[in-house]
Amino acid sequence: MKTAQFLKKIYGWNGDTRFYQLSSPAIYSYGHPEKRTSYVIVSAIVAIYNGPETYIFPAKANGMVITYREMDGSFRGELDHAQALAGLGYVVAGTGVCGWLRYWLNRLASE
Repeated sequence: MKTAQFLKKIYGWNGDTRFYQLSSPAIYSYGHPEKRTSYVIVSAIVAIYNGPETYIFPAKANGMVITYREMDGSFRGELDHAQALAGLGYVVAGTGVCGWLRYWLNRLASE
């Protein structure tokens, strides 16, 4: 089972935006060669003209968006991070401080 580990809440965006680390990389571009990422940002907002929508964007390890082209799993109609990630093929593994601590320990270990 592929998992998405919650790392931290992202502030400065509209709506509920969170940063996740994926247990295995997901495709975000189907060109040649395919592009993959191990990090995603999931944003759940109520858009003025479209209503509720939950989008997944590929991200770098530092939490910066690679491209604002929505990934598979993005959808309109509800505000649901877990449902969007399930559409991408992942199950949310955990939340809170454990994810945040794991993120920084991984970052420190890779330096």
